[in-house]
Amino acid sequence: MQCLFPNWKVAFDAVRPELLNEHCILLLTHWGSLWQDDNPIVPDRRAIDPIAFTTALPHVFLIETDPETDRLRYRLAGEEINSRYQNGIVGKYLDDITPADALPKVNAYFRTCIERPALVLLKGILFGERAQPGMGERLLLPLRDNKNNRLGLIGITLQKLSFPDIHTARSQTPRILHIYPLDGSPAEIMDY
Repeated sequence: MQCLFPNWKVAFDAVRPELLNEHCILLLTHWGSLWQDDNPIVPDRRAIDPIAFTTALPHVFLIETDPETDRLRYRLAGEEINSRYQNGIVGKYLDDITPADALPKVNAYFRTCIERPALVLLKGILFGERAQPGMGERLLLPLRDNKNNRLGLIGITLQKLSFPDIHTARSQTPRILHIYPLDGSPAEIMDY
């Protein structure tokens, strides 16, 4: 996908002040450094330099779109991400590890990042489908994969605390979805 996004910085500048965690800021800053003003296309996955955000790596994941099935597959996941799943998630599909009742919502915002493309920020309740949901932020950034001529994403999930159940979580924190399209159109911010 070689679409040009000369207004990508509108999305970048809009999401930056919304980020609370320095690891998210570090990843966003690196992703932003990969853009070229003379050729504003989504950064290539191979350009990612993990050295630029080493402290964030335990919380980072890479997702690719499977060229044969169009399903979203985890290529890489940091220790903190993998620790939330019994057997880790590298090589697994999003629809295999996400409970069926949560999949439509989760898949929708992951796909928005890739297909629109857009920067996606989820703040508040995380892992709401689990027995003990958390609170934090998740940032999704689109990446190009020249090998498959498709877009994927790099993301980061940081959980600050856990709740005993979803009812307690909902009573103490909202869940807000922010979508910042790379074409520069207005951001969409909604309860989620």
